[in-house]
Amino acid sequence: MARGTPGRTGFTSGSLPEADISLQWRAAIGLPDTDRGSLSASSPIVGEGLVVVADSRRVHAYSVSTGELEWRSDPVAPTFYDSLYEYEANTAAPAIGPDGTVVVPSEDGLFGLAAADGAIEWAVTDLRNVGPPAIADGTVLAQGRETVVALDVGGSERWRRSVSRGEEPTPPALGPEAVVASTESGLRGFDPATGEERWSSDQRTESGPVLDGGICLVGNTGGLYALDARSGAERWSFSRGDYRALLSPVVAPDTIYAVEQPGEAGAASFALDRTDGEPEPRWCSYIGSGSVAAATAEIALGILSIGEGPDAAQGIVGFSAPLGDSLWAIEGGSRPRDWVTPPAILDGAVIATTRGGTVAAISGAGADA
Repeated sequence: MARGTPGRTGFTSGSLPEADISLQWRAAIGLPDTDRGSLSASSPIVGEGLVVVADSRRVHAYSVSTGELEWRSDPVAPTFYDSLYEYEANTAAPAIGPDGTVVVPSEDGLFGLAAADGAIEWAVTDLRNVGPPAIADGTVLAQGRETVVALDVGGSERWRRSVSRGEEPTPPALGPEAVVASTESGLRGFDPATGEERWSSDQRTESGPVLDGGICLVGNTGGLYALDARSGAERWSFSRGDYRALLSPVVAPDTIYAVEQPGEAGAASFALDRTDGEPEPRWCSYIGSGSVAAATAEIALGILSIGEGPDAAQGIVGFSAPLGDSLWAIEGGSRPRDWVTPPAILDGAVIATTRGGTVAAISGAGADA
């Protein structure tokens, strides 16, 4: 699912090569030009032997091992939005359930597609502008513009709550202690089983809440905040001063990655050592208009410009977790169609897409993707 886990940590327990990567396969969705530039491919989602990618009209599924097209869905209007950041996709990503159902967030609701052929198996049509869903322990969690809803994987509703969200479809986080959803005024925490509201907080987030290890991590213009997932009480905060926003946290077992975006300068990626209290900075790296998008225990994947000047290409760079060394890069291109979206990590491989609809599998040289 989007950001790898139901808690939106961006972490994957597998490993990635530290050198000698190579292209295993490449496929093209074939997105037509439109009056708003081009249709934008979502981040890739991997599961049940498939790589699933949405554009703002339908969903495409490819074999994870060969890149062969398995199916294209009928039109379902996946949610499209105008992202503020170059490193984000403009189309909300689907999720894949434990039974293989592909759950698609749409402008017009939430749809469950069959893994075998993409046929629509169920639909919830009273939601609008739905963000990327989360799935865990048989529960599908999704947030529309005015509603948070929990379903079983067959599409039957378990509970729903009225939650007024902003225009951007920020994804909710799902954990054993709480469901946490963004609102126009901050955050709200709900019981995962019943939907009963447990707490609210005035901490806002542009990039969505993250749940891990009993805490809810929030990045905003004030810094980085850790709230107790059950009560919403603040456990600690980390800031490097006024007007230095810390956004898009990616959480690994020993490290928190966050992007510092000063008001008048390019962004920097910070790696923070996780402790019982306030984290300690370990390294930082200039990242321009990019972000850290995903991580394993040993490597963090950043999206940033490669090269200089008007010909600089946007790409994915592998940073070593201990010191922030640049290990390798996957180069996209300088045109918006060639900008990469947040990738998916398999054990030993990276699946990446561009906004223009190129899908690629990259792994260690000579390995099978």
